Amino acid sequence: MFASLDGMAQSPMAYLEFGDSYAQKGQWEEAYAYYSKAVALDSTIFLAIYKMAEAAQKTKRYQEALNFFEKSYAKDEGKLMPDELFHMASIQKTLGRYEDALVNFKKYTKKNSKNKKSDNYKKAMQEIETCTWILSYKNKKAEYDVKRLHKREGEEQSENINKIESGKIYYSAFNHASEEWQIEKAGIDDSLLIDVEVVAKSKDASYANLTSSNAGEWYFTFCDSTGCEIRKTISATLDLNSSEPLRTIGCNNCNTSMPFITEVDGEEYLFFVSDRMGGEGGMDIWFAKSSNGTFINPENAGPIVNTPGDEVAPSYYNGALYFSSDWHKGFGGFDIVKITGTPSKWGFPENIGKEFNSSYNDMYYREQGDSLIYLSSNRPADEKVEICCNDIFEYKKKITQKIDEQQLAIESLSELNSILPVTLYFHNDEPNPRSVDSTTVLTYYEAYNSYLNRYDEYKKAVTLGLSVEGAEDQVSELDDFYDLKVKKGFADLRLFKKLLLSELEQGKSIKIQVRGFASPRAKSDYNKRLTQRRIASLVNDMRIASDSVFAPYMNGTAANGAQLVFEALPFGEDQSAKNVSDDLKNEKESIYSRGARLERKIEIQTAILEKNLAGDSTSIYLEEESFDFGKISKFGTVHHDFILKNTTAFPLQIDSVVASCGCTEPVLPDMIIPANGELTMDVGFSPFGGRGREFKFVTIYLHGEKPRVITISADIQD
Repeated sequence: MFASLDGMAQSPMAYLEFGDSYAQKGQWEEAYAYYSKAVALDSTIFLAIYKMAEAAQKTKRYQEALNFFEKSYAKDEGKLMPDELFHMASIQKTLGRYEDALVNFKKYTKKNSKNKKSDNYKKAMQEIETCTWILSYKNKKAEYDVKRLHKREGEEQSENINKIESGKIYYSAFNHASEEWQIEKAGIDDSLLIDVEVVAKSKDASYANLTSSNAGEWYFTFCDSTGCEIRKTISATLDLNSSEPLRTIGCNNCNTSMPFITEVDGEEYLFFVSDRMGGEGGMDIWFAKSSNGTFINPENAGPIVNTPGDEVAPSYYNGALYFSSDWHKGFGGFDIVKITGTPSKWGFPENIGKEFNSSYNDMYYREQGDSLIYLSSNRPADEKVEICCNDIFEYKKKITQKIDEQQLAIESLSELNSILPVTLYFHNDEPNPRSVDSTTVLTYYEAYNSYLNRYDEYKKAVTLGLSVEGAEDQVSELDDFYDLKVKKGFADLRLFKKLLLSELEQGKSIKIQVRGFASPRAKSDYNKRLTQRRIASLVNDMRIASDSVFAPYMNGTAANGAQLVFEALPFGEDQSAKNVSDDLKNEKESIYSRGARLERKIEIQTAILEKNLAGDSTSIYLEEESFDFGKISKFGTVHHDFILKNTTAFPLQIDSVVASCGCTEPVLPDMIIPANGELTMDVGFSPFGGRGREFKFVTIYLHGEKPRVITISADIQD
């Protein structure tokens, strides 16, 4: 395609023109190739940078697109291309960088407040609400084991689950090598699709979304160059070539697709997707009731289900409608949403959670009995794989094992731990500036109010010497820091206190682990004392909170015998981010910058049930109490072996091993350590698309002894 052009020594502008010609036809791969050549010849041309960003986004090269949009915005600040910030925020949300996305969506709406009727403005306002919801979302304990299904030969293919029948899984597929659409059916052996059979295929049209009626007729989506329609078979067998359009729900100049047939309150319904007139916007969910075996009089599912965005891929199970939406609250792309009710009366939309949804596209929810769920998603296997194709994921419900009373008590702390970490922020060198003390009489509430009262001071510092546009961006970012970090941390602390008190009142003794951080303006020894003062301010705050309700538990005088203790885990300068300035003369960077602000904090990281707070004896010797994995992929899994040595002359029973989150999995070959022997505990860590520096904990419980805590850490890379 490029040989003749390269031979003619084309200029950057000529390559841009060629790229534009393909972009106008929607051929974004070709456009991307030409724009790449233009940028390679001259990376200073603004239009080349912007168009390269747009093409990279269209071809799902999201990180590259973000890099180019950031370069474009640095040159333009939204003057020539006002949607730069919108695109940056959309990509950041897709990559799971929700806080950055929220900041940029807010900037976009402020800069484009005169265009409130535009689609992007409306979408940005919705995304602000959604990102705020995401940042307050608390992961629930994983209930399913997940497998990505694939063929043995592993060719590049996009697969969308259709239905499961008689032990076979039906799915529609697009083979990227042969450029051929087909419907296949297969068995499943572990994570392999086996005994694959082709039901129907075509190079000129696509077949998808296979479903069947009570009468045994097969319905499916048929798409060609003229659009998409729903068809049904007219033969007694599954012969998709022998079919006819479903004219009773057809429409002129519109698309119908994604049929799903089921019974609702004893009546047979067809749910489907259409962009016909009378919808709420984009693609909508519609339904039609069966009358004598014919689906007639299609109706829109209404504004509770449908939005100005797209709602697609409906299914219905056990009194609830499932579908995918890019507008309802979700983690990015299309998320699976659930609404209980019937076509005559819907409840309220509910995201089915992060266990099933990702920041990419998650669709085609299908249930098989009470313990098996299938869906399709284009989430990447790891960061080295470009986002390309949908794969089918199998969710199998975990087998519930019987747990003893002690383990049950540990499980009951899950709600408390689910809101952790609680992160609390401080102004530089507070509390007690220029002090060498390791404690303080001040409370965190006082430090929090001090931070709030310094807002104008921070605003003046971060905008010093900037242009009007640059100053607006810095103020917007500062506002978000105060709202999403400082104030949110204080609100989280209030909720934590409420849940903690409930556990203590049930007679449970609890240890709270608090880790301290500091920016690198001072030496390590000073910073360690500073973080100790910050942790002490939290302890003081807890002691007097709610009319000193925690004091008896902290003093060991509670009538029910429960105790509350704090374990301080202070960090010094050696643990602070490497890109934060330690230049004492440059206060703008070392005190007021976002990087420096993010470092000055403490985190309530874990609440541990303590069986014997008084006992400090332990029979386990750990060769390592912590391990740092260093830089790891946000989609990968890493492992490290910890050696547990029995220091006694008799076998040692381990009661339980508890991880601080579902992303950390400790595995022991046995729960008994032989006399004077050892066990190897494998600790696996899967970030699940997380970002930045992470610390996780594994607690080992032995009867009548002080629990042992192992810490793992990692720098999660985008």
